[in-house]
Amino acid sequence: VNLMLVGHQHSYERSCPAYKGECVDDGVSGTTHIVAGSAGASAEKGGFSPSLGNFSVAHVNDYGYLRLSANSSMLHVEFVRTNSYENESGEKQPPGSVWDSVTLMPWT
Repeated sequence: VNLMLVGHQHSYERSCPAYKGECVDDGVSGTTHIVAGSAGASAEKGGFSPSLGNFSVAHVNDYGYLRLSANSSMLHVEFVRTNSYENESGEKQPPGSVWDSVTLMPWT
């Protein structure tokens, strides 16, 4: 399984690709976990914790949605924020900006 996609938490979080409890960076052997439940109800206020491991590579308590595109050789996933925000450089980003993205390749 390349991607586990769930939507219960009212936030967004993406993990590193994980295999046997470790992050792997070969791009083809781990499972990426994405929680995308950041629409409708109030956003989470509990924050994010590394207590279960150092797997989280992107997370935010804000509203947004996923946009996916795929073909026979890849799956591209983007998290689009529906509110304006400041990026890491302090530049204001308009609603509808891609905040996080990842491309998943087929397992070999």
